[in-house]
Amino acid sequence: MKKAAIAVAIVAAGAAGYWATQNQTPSIDDNPVLDYIPADTLLFSGSLTDFPTKKYLEHVNLSSLKMQADKLKEFDKPDEPLAKFGMALFYAVVNHSDDPASLLASLGIPDEGKSYFYTIGAMPVVKVELDKPQAFWALLDNAEQESGFTHQQRKLGELSYRAYRIMEQGPNGSPMELLFAEQNGMLTITLDGFSIDGTALNIALGQQKPQKSLTESGEVNQVIEQYGFNPNSIFFMDHIEIVKGLTTTDGNELAKQLTGIFALTNQDPLSEIKEAQCATELQQISQNWPRTVGGFNEFNLSDSAADMDVSVVVESRNQVMMTALSKLRGFIPDYVSAHGRSAFSMGFGVDNDNLVSALSDIWTELQTPDYQCEPLSQMQAQLAQQSPAMLGMFTGMAPGVKGISAAILDFELDSANGTAEPKVKQLDAVVSVTALKPETLFNNLKSFAPMFANVSLVENGEPVDLSTLLPIPAELGVKPMLAIKGQNIVLYTPGKAEKVADSLTNEAVEANGFMHFGGDQAKIMKPILAMAELSGQAIPDELKMMQEDGQISVSIDFTANGIVINEKMTIKAK
Repeated sequence: MKKAAIAVAIVAAGAAGYWATQNQTPSIDDNPVLDYIPADTLLFSGSLTDFPTKKYLEHVNLSSLKMQADKLKEFDKPDEPLAKFGMALFYAVVNHSDDPASLLASLGIPDEGKSYFYTIGAMPVVKVELDKPQAFWALLDNAEQESGFTHQQRKLGELSYRAYRIMEQGPNGSPMELLFAEQNGMLTITLDGFSIDGTALNIALGQQKPQKSLTESGEVNQVIEQYGFNPNSIFFMDHIEIVKGLTTTDGNELAKQLTGIFALTNQDPLSEIKEAQCATELQQISQNWPRTVGGFNEFNLSDSAADMDVSVVVESRNQVMMTALSKLRGFIPDYVSAHGRSAFSMGFGVDNDNLVSALSDIWTELQTPDYQCEPLSQMQAQLAQQSPAMLGMFTGMAPGVKGISAAILDFELDSANGTAEPKVKQLDAVVSVTALKPETLFNNLKSFAPMFANVSLVENGEPVDLSTLLPIPAELGVKPMLAIKGQNIVLYTPGKAEKVADSLTNEAVEANGFMHFGGDQAKIMKPILAMAELSGQAIPDELKMMQEDGQISVSIDFTANGIVINEKMTIKAK
């Protein structure tokens, strides 16, 4: 297993570029690679048009690779040739990580190019365009010389390829081998040891077309058209094919491979879910949740920054479930959802009035139909003991709540006192609770917080200074203010946060999301590390790297298509 893990890591290293490789002209017409990718692939990700790899790497700090390399040197050097081979390849990349042009040249990868990752049954396949194949072969040759791990040269038809034996016996009973081949400027990296009849290898190396390809299925085009993704950045995981492979004996390539592998031992660990009732019920579930798809909504590179907007959708055809989840959606204010605005922000848009009914609908749907498959039946029996109705007593205490949000817009630590305990010199922070009737909500909550008994809040009235009511440590140096702004109870500090609080007065409250997190790496880490340096503490290089400019925003929402996870990221140029 250790050797297999190393081999998978090497394949993964070859795949590392595929997820980052996207952009340019939106066209996938006449893509010959898709002709050789089976329509029943479990996973697919591809940059279908040339991605500016060199320009992208110029925005990315790869110094973490060198840090990891330095840490590895602290351990004993591996004895096994395979491990030495993997380490030699790793250090070859590390040695060029400071110079993107040199790194790509050492790998034989062009400044702009395409890459793909997919599976043929359980067999992983990576394809990457090369402009200097001889450079890549030289890389492997050098790793062989350093490690003593050698390959066998083989041919399949007219194609010559390298085979590195990593296990004496793979799942299919034959040796498991790590394969490298190049044809017409396209590098293929794969693991051989899953297919019984060799068909998968022929397809992986481009010597045989599958019975039905992605070109013929049109699935890539369908994903692009449905979600509007940039066509050079497409990802999907096919839940239907995965379940089919696990619950049938010959329903797809995965099923055929597993059937052949299990036949060698006369044992089938999946026999229970292959029984007719289980297979039918699991396949029905997969039909309701058919795929996870993803892609770039936006990918822009400039001299100053790389801006990325990525969406991942867990597709659902279960309208009962999605209707219930949509009822949970509440309000997330702009100060939370605005990308790059705060040092840290978070928002939970939950409609408290719908919480119990939505969870009850989900709870009921998960118990429908009454499954006969034993694993599913057990799951339903456990779920039946956890009724969400008991939540009603808690949600009734806060009627009309639509969301809770908070943000640290900015902060500064006092560094004048050297090694003394750090003191907050400046803090711009805001917390808001959105409700249909915020004044009524605040009055209801007074019974749980006696210190507010004599505090009166009215909509858009004068803010109340809570400095004397809350036990706030003096070193924080903050003056918390409480007010009702529009439909929001807002706790904030004077300054920038006060302007944010005032902006809530006119912000329309609507169901616009479920969850959102955001942060600015530099705004968070620079003040903290500055204080650490003044105190004389040694700062690890990994933390120093976190001072670099970069913003990230992540949201989770529910739409008619399914559960949507969106990520926006900005990486400032080095």
